[in-house]
Amino acid sequence: MACASSSAGWARLIHLTLLRGETNMPAFLYEATDRDGKHHAGRVQAENLPAARYRLELQGCSEIRFHTDPRTEAQSHAEGVVLAEGVTPTQEMAARLTRGGSLADLRSIYAGNWIVWLPTTIWALWSLYAGPPFDVVKRLSFILAVVGLLFPLWAALPSRLYARMLDAQAWARWDELIMLCRRARQLRKFFRLGSIQIDAEFRHAAAVAAQGDLRGALAAVRHHGTTLPKHIYLGRLASIYGAAQDWQGMADLQAEAVELSGRETLEIIDHATTLAWRLGHTEEAAALLEEVRDTEKTIMAEAYFNYASGIVSISRGHHAAAVEQLSLAADALGASGNNALLEYMADYTLAHLVLALAGQGQIALARSLLSGVLPRLKAFRDLALTRRCADAVLGKRQGQ
Repeated sequence: MACASSSAGWARLIHLTLLRGETNMPAFLYEATDRDGKHHAGRVQAENLPAARYRLELQGCSEIRFHTDPRTEAQSHAEGVVLAEGVTPTQEMAARLTRGGSLADLRSIYAGNWIVWLPTTIWALWSLYAGPPFDVVKRLSFILAVVGLLFPLWAALPSRLYARMLDAQAWARWDELIMLCRRARQLRKFFRLGSIQIDAEFRHAAAVAAQGDLRGALAAVRHHGTTLPKHIYLGRLASIYGAAQDWQGMADLQAEAVELSGRETLEIIDHATTLAWRLGHTEEAAALLEEVRDTEKTIMAEAYFNYASGIVSISRGHHAAAVEQLSLAADALGASGNNALLEYMADYTLAHLVLALAGQGQIALARSLLSGVLPRLKAFRDLALTRRCADAVLGKRQGQ
């Protein structure tokens, strides 16, 4: 399971505004209603989510919704990345939730970098309006205007590349992902990529593992075992085992990450999902989910919890409960931005919703959902889940 919020806008915000540094405590991004009934976004520093909620409630906030989970903050801190001063919570929320195509991205890039190109462009236009002779000063204005207009496009290269990497992985285009990760390494000559570079190395390893070379993939990222916190490193390794479809190896690493993290909620949910879906260990997964049922969760963590719970409910034959849980997960994923990996998760959530709906006898709706998610299942060659869904909509007995 991927836990990332990396829309094109968010990736752009990472590249343009994240700098190396350190913080004493995580700064959780939240939305809430204040004492006057006004809705606002903000950041609050605290040791964990319950402490963050307590601080906000002391300030009179209600209807609090968190968008930053502790694992993401821990990973960012381990990679030496923090938000630069001047990035407001509202801007961060907009970047996370941004939607639109290339034109919208281009408009946002130039709007966010107006200080670079607008003054030089105005100067060049004034020089052009004044007309000849074009002396050295006027020629300089033209040169600076061209540089200013090209700079936002140049600065956006890493974030656009990162967005393409996410899309390639979300559709199992492994050759393309390897090529894009190599380009990211080449960009190190011109950009300080920070966390994007680290992420690219693990995604490259996942692609290599998916193509059959798990040993080589693990060797390529082994050096990060001494630079990242152990539980984060093991979690990233687990995703590589998942790409290789070594589900037992993935589960073993996740189990170790759970213990090393102090039994953090997201690590437990990840492990439970693998146990319930890939290994069929329903009761073990259910026990893990029960452990974190009442813990403070971000919106995304709640979505992943409902997804895992829905898989457990399907295995137990509780299809009505599964429909409710998976529908909640799909709604949250669909409302969380234009992120290729979240769209991947949404499709797999809907694929399991097909099973739950068919179990309730809602065959027509299940068949309609299945037609929408089949391209993703085919891309990942997920024959087991595809067969289960096909059998379900045809009224055959579902196998686990």
